[in-house]
Amino acid sequence: MISAVLGKTPTLILHSTRQMSVARITSPLLLEGETLLSRESLRDKSLYMGTGFCTSKSVSIGLPLDVLSMILIAEKCRGATGASGVTHLLADTHAMQVHPESVHDEIQEMTEKQAKCFTNLYSNLGLNRVTLLRASEIASTPSYTSELQALEKQVGTYMSRQMADMRILHRERDVVSKVSWAVPSKKPKLDERTFDREYCRLFGEDSFSFVYTKSGRNFDSKRKNVAPYTTVEGESRVTLIPPSTDALASSGKSARASQQYFADIASEFETLIGPLPAGDTREKIDALLDLILRS
Repeated sequence: MISAVLGKTPTLILHSTRQMSVARITSPLLLEGETLLSRESLRDKSLYMGTGFCTSKSVSIGLPLDVLSMILIAEKCRGATGASGVTHLLADTHAMQVHPESVHDEIQEMTEKQAKCFTNLYSNLGLNRVTLLRASEIASTPSYTSELQALEKQVGTYMSRQMADMRILHRERDVVSKVSWAVPSKKPKLDERTFDREYCRLFGEDSFSFVYTKSGRNFDSKRKNVAPYTTVEGESRVTLIPPSTDALASSGKSARASQQYFADIASEFETLIGPLPAGDTREKIDALLDLILRS
């Protein structure tokens, strides 16, 4: 029996009553530096990661490069376990659910921009085991609608849509593991770990495994831990949309910690994908940005 323990330790811990093959994934991009995954459970199955278009208050105005942390970790987990692929879910319907109709056009516009950017990214980096899927492509299907309605009676509207994603991807696309992100915290927070604990409560600890990367980095020291795939006015971010590495020129103690985060992204990229030109962190990230955005 394999169990995903989502209590005090936010990364996946596996235990078993019999011998099994376990992949130990290590990376400075992981929330706790390492995670364990069962090769037996993931072989020829799929992982998934979801990226959003808004915060609780506003629509994202771009796409941070930080999202590459999730992409690289998903690829690392896939390769280490023999998983068949990664489904990348673009959560467009989720954004429209929590924001008024007056900003739906903004959400749609950002969806189109990000879909084009991610398609280019996966092609240019040779990540051909990734399937890009918009949530709106499955949200209107009878199976999804039925699952969502049933879940809304148990956990409410907001949490039910995320769980419906997982149930449908599990049944229809052989997804058995999720890569997401979390902020380091000793106190319980309403974040991905909350959804995942509730999912395990409803469907069993063996139903899914979970991997957490570190949060994205805002060079503004007042709020340094942020989502790796959204950015809003007032943040100082390294971004793919629009392309900018200006934040890496920041100075100070907080900036150095954020610069190390991007140094870790560059290092993980070189380990998994290939070498970048010699140089400091900004030079490497500039080269990475050029590679991703190349036509």
